[in-house]
Amino acid sequence: MLNSKKLQTMKKILIIIIIALSFVRCSEDFIDRTPTTKKVIASFYETEEDLQQGLVAVYNVLLWPDWDNFNLISEIASDNCFGGGGKTDDDGFSRWDRFQPRLEDNANEGPWKQGYTGVCRANVLLENMDKVDWENDTTMKVQIQAEARFLRAYYYFYMTKMFGEIPLITRTVKPGENFPRAPAEDIYSFIMNDLKYAADNLPDVTYTDSEQGRVTKWAAEAYLGKVFLFYTGYYNQTSVGSVITKQETTNYIDDLINNSGHTLVDTFAMLWRASSYSLGHTYVGEGNPESVFAIKYHLVNLANTEHGGGYWYRMIGPRQTPAPPYGHGWGFGTVNPGLWNAYNAADSRRSATIIDWAGEGLTYDNSDQRQFTGYNWKKNIPRCFTPGQNEAEDAGSNDWQWDNDEDFQDVRFADVLLIGAELHLGDPLAAIYLNRVRRRAYLVTDDSYDIASPTLQDIMNERRLELALEGKRYWDLLRQCGTSFDVLIQAVGNDDPAHSSIDLESFDIDGNRAAEVKGLFQIPPSEIRLMNDIIEQNQGFEN
Repeated sequence: MLNSKKLQTMKKILIIIIIALSFVRCSEDFIDRTPTTKKVIASFYETEEDLQQGLVAVYNVLLWPDWDNFNLISEIASDNCFGGGGKTDDDGFSRWDRFQPRLEDNANEGPWKQGYTGVCRANVLLENMDKVDWENDTTMKVQIQAEARFLRAYYYFYMTKMFGEIPLITRTVKPGENFPRAPAEDIYSFIMNDLKYAADNLPDVTYTDSEQGRVTKWAAEAYLGKVFLFYTGYYNQTSVGSVITKQETTNYIDDLINNSGHTLVDTFAMLWRASSYSLGHTYVGEGNPESVFAIKYHLVNLANTEHGGGYWYRMIGPRQTPAPPYGHGWGFGTVNPGLWNAYNAADSRRSATIIDWAGEGLTYDNSDQRQFTGYNWKKNIPRCFTPGQNEAEDAGSNDWQWDNDEDFQDVRFADVLLIGAELHLGDPLAAIYLNRVRRRAYLVTDDSYDIASPTLQDIMNERRLELALEGKRYWDLLRQCGTSFDVLIQAVGNDDPAHSSIDLESFDIDGNRAAEVKGLFQIPPSEIRLMNDIIEQNQGFEN
């Protein structure tokens, strides 16, 4: 996407501002806007409404992920899940699991294109802000800038976590331009500058139904903590360049915890539809007090034609086995029994996170299921109320494979509390923040399950249990590898150190292989070639 030919195509796309949003919702009001299809840049960015539509285009990229969803890939790469899938599917998911090169020329192209498209759309919007006559009121100008800068930082963060040092593009790209990899410090400093601007300039609100999906000050503060911990951990640093220190980051997180109004919902299982119904709870709903930042989905009712539905959710559903309230899917990411066993039997999160087929008295037709373990995702799984039908079909959709509308909770308040505990490690607040999460998990109000003086390992263990199957675990493992990859090797496993081919039914994983590639993923070979080899393939994926 960064070579001359692709850049020209992208420029054409940007010039006509094709905003494919006819059926896309990031909220009921803000994101549901009429697409603009035939306005050139020179005449488009003339009003606040034009800029709002340009901002919608930046948000829209959040909805792109499909089978190569960033969160699903990371769970498969972690010790939480195996590749799974059907026995007739290719071996790509097993290769993610085992850190082997994917064989396709466009391997991992989805995350790469999604990220850089979001970045490019944000750059175009930010470069055209001054075309609007704001007169004496620049409040909305600042807010739009802050939202766009948050989203640009968001896209860069997930790309650099996955691929390491990547091209840093901060302006509109000219035809024929190619960009080399940027140093990690430059990328993360850029990300943190965008997030600081967002945190300092976004409104300190929690949006109601008509505005849900817009980024807030609190989401930006949360990401300041997430990015700081990842960068300083993986790259073994104490600050992010000269941009932000640990104390400054801690101040942002404490502000979020103390002043945002976000809090934990009473019962863990109430956060997800299928979890609620399977355990007899009332689903707390979208936009709940624990949701700090969510990616909003809805039924697009047009199979495979528009971004909008939670396409990737059908990847994790039990293969061809609807069992109310659980809908069926493609059977990828089968859950490692080790995750189930990591929970204390008294921990309410276990049964809310994972389907235990035998324990729940359900029958799984695993005749076409690869790497069946007896456990599947429960969080975010499509629901099923009518035998043989998924929720989307019950709601009138014409294709369950594309239409799943439960929000993806990208940042929950529980995650923020655990970030705060880690930043405060060694002082009393670490225990206070950590034990708020644990008391909810064990359904107690006393200190019977408290950890009085938590260690980093205590917090990492809690993060695994609290945030399992939410796309966080792998990055938590990886950011502990600043000086040694032993943590990743031990977590991923080291049962098959010599595998050179993939036994698709095998559960063996080579942790040494994960260390060899430094925990990073294969850059799409097609993109490297189209950029005239100005960047090299990541170590371990050269051939």
